[in-house]
Amino acid sequence: MSRATVNFLQLPLQHMQITRTSQLSHKILALSSTTSIALEWALNTNHHMPGGAVTGYKLLMDDGLNGDFVEIYYGQKVPSLHEYLVTNLTAQRPYRFRVQAENFNGFGPMSDIITHWTCIPPS
Repeated sequence: MSRATVNFLQLPLQHMQITRTSQLSHKILALSSTTSIALEWALNTNHHMPGGAVTGYKLLMDDGLNGDFVEIYYGQKVPSLHEYLVTNLTAQRPYRFRVQAENFNGFGPMSDIITHWTCIPPS
């Protein structure tokens, strides 16, 4: 089984979405392909929660075959990072993703699962 590759994306500030929860928001279509998915999640900026501000995020995904989730990124002490490009995926598969925020007290609850397909070229 091949492993997916995760690469950092530097997106312009207008892509940021500020919410109270860590939720995967959407697939960035312009940066995704038949073998890659670019993801962006909402930043958690609630500084009044127990444990203080978010200090990082963890991103998990499955194998595109409804398998177990595995950690593909752990951004400890990088709370401003909220987008990733996952490459070396198999075309026409539904990949599932989750994100989880971390603060001084540990990890919060997992986000809802979101599913994105690798793009299928038009025929």
